[in-house]
Order: sequence, then C-alpha cells, then structure tokens
Amino acid sequence: LSGSGVALLYATGAVYCVAIGAYSILSYKLPYAVMDMRDYGRLSGLSSALGGAASLLLSLLLTILTGAIGYFTAMRGAYVATLGFAALAFFATMGMREHAVPPPPTDTEKKAESLLSYRPFTLLILPNLLRGFGSGIVAMAVTIGYACELLDAETASIAVVITGGVSLLGSLVYAAIAGRIASGKLLLLSGGAVALLLPASVLFESTALYLTLYGVAYFFIMQIDHAVPVAVTKFVDYNMISRYTGGRMLLHTLGTSLAGLVAVGICRALGALPLMLIAAAAQVAFALVYYFYLKKLKL
Repeated sequence: LSGSGVALLYATGAVYCVAIGAYSILSYKLPYAVMDMRDYGRLSGLSSALGGAASLLLSLLLTILTGAIGYFTAMRGAYVATLGFAALAFFATMGMREHAVPPPPTDTEKKAESLLSYRPFTLLILPNLLRGFGSGIVAMAVTIGYACELLDAETASIAVVITGGVSLLGSLVYAAIAGRIASGKLLLLSGGAVALLLPASVLFESTALYLTLYGVAYFFIMQIDHAVPVAVTKFVDYNMISRYTGGRMLLHTLGTSLAGLVAVGICRALGALPLMLIAAAAQVAFALVYYFYLKKLKL
C-alpha cells in the first residue's frame, strides 16, 4: 500500500473500533428494556454460539471465494453483503418492543456523581485491568508462539481454527450452565484453570501441547467473557450500565494493550514461562477479587 493507502486503512480502522465500542456499550443496556434479565446468561451464550457458527461459515465461504475469484473481488462482495446484514440488523432491532420496566435508582446510584464515585466500578478497577492483561496474553497465542519458535505458518493456521471451534463450544457450554453455577464460582474456576494452563503450555516446548492447552485455556476464557457481563447486570444500576460498561471495557482494552506492548519483549528477554506466570498471576488476582466481591453481595 502507498502512504495514503496506509493512512486510509488506519483511519477506517479507527472509525471501526469506535463504532464497535459504542455498539458493545449499547448492546449491554438494550437487554434491560426488551427481555427478562433472568434469561440474560443463557440467551447471551446462545447468541454468541450462533454468531460464532455464522462467523466460521462465512469465513470458510470467503476463503473459498478468495481462491476462486480473487481477494479484492471477493472482499467487495463481502462488503456489499455486510451492508445488507447491517440493514437487516437495524430493522430487527427497531422491531423490538420495550416491555421491561427499568428498576428505580438505588441509593448508591443516587450518590454517584460520576463513574469514579460509583463504588461497584472503583472497587473493580484493578481486577478489570488484570483480566484484560491475562486475556491479551491468550489472544496473542499465535504471536507468542512465533516469538518462542513453537509455531510456524502451518501450525499458526491450526491455532486460528482452534480459536473458532472453541469459541462456538464455549458459548454453547455457557448457555447450558448459565444460572446453574453462580457467576463468582464460575469465574474462580475458569480463572484458576487459565492460570494453570498458561505456564503448562510452554513448559515442555512442545507445539502439540502448546496448541492443545491453548485451546483449553481459550475455552475457559470464553466462560469468563460470558460470565463477567452477566455478573455485572446483577450489581450495576440500570442508569449506570452504559457508563459502567464503557469504563470496564476501557480498562479491559488497556490491559490487552499492555499485554501486546510487553509480551514479545518479555518472551524474548526472559522466555515464555515468566510471561505466562505473570499472565497467570493476573488471572488469579482478577478471579479472586470478583469471587469475593460477588460473594459479599450474595450473588
């Protein structure tokens, strides 16, 4: 790409990220108005599973089309189709009927002048940041595998397939167990599992073991990614949920960005094991704080 092409790519990427951020925040508030929140966990898992299945099928279709008609022709068709899907989603959303009555503000919400004076947010600033760091390390599995010479081009493609398949499986499992296991216990179990699996994945410098344990760790990360938003809806007030979600996602993104900034450097300077031990400690700290906070609230 030319200089102007690179600038355009970054500009459109920035707009896309802002739009995705706004969409994510609004998508956490919408369920309050259109559904019984007791079903939120189960429906969240099912919708993610459907989205994962659709993503896998469309990715496969795009791969086939790219080989058959060329990359740019296939992508132009993909963008046109995306506009159609966006229009369909818009009309489907507008067709939803608001039937749930927002709960009245609590004393905590009335006293909160800003997000930083809202105790459910301030008490969880550090664990949300640590969760982002640990999740960022898992998300960088391919990059870390390259840096540690555990993966090459062929095995890296296997990791991508594992990610897609485990995302679908993890969402289906969460939909099945939502409401049956308390969010705090699930977060503690999943965080502990990730903390054990990350160091173990690089302990024997085996590509097969690395990919296998990465897949299992990603499964538990999926449980965490579903359980945290569901838990949040149980202790965050309706009129604070948008600001709270924005702040929580900002902390999570800062954590993943920090992981991206230091991961390869730590891996090359100290090795993969110290990096994974740091990520494991972050996951344990996040899971423990959330567990005791939810236990204190009897959730």
